[in-house]
Amino acid sequence: MISDINAVPESLPCREDQYQNIYNFIEDKIKHNTGGCLYISGVPGTGKTATTHEVITALREEVDSGNLKKFKVFFQTRKFCFDCMFDSLSM
Repeated sequence: MISDINAVPESLPCREDQYQNIYNFIEDKIKHNTGGCLYISGVPGTGKTATTHEVITALREEVDSGNLKKFKVFFQTRKFCFDCMFDSLSM
């Protein structure tokens, strides 16, 4: 069996709470027209990326159906985040 690193499973068992937390955070920022930063961490292979992509897909479907206004999401690398944190602490 060959697995594709970009493949997303049909369901993400035991990820319902994390899915809802990410969904609520982003939806709130869209509805209130504010920005925000959400740091998601965990050991490799636990579904962080797949869960986040599933949330973005669901939110884009809400946009397509007219229930939510258009939005942009920016994903930053871990290095970028740590550099920003270091810069803010060293001021």
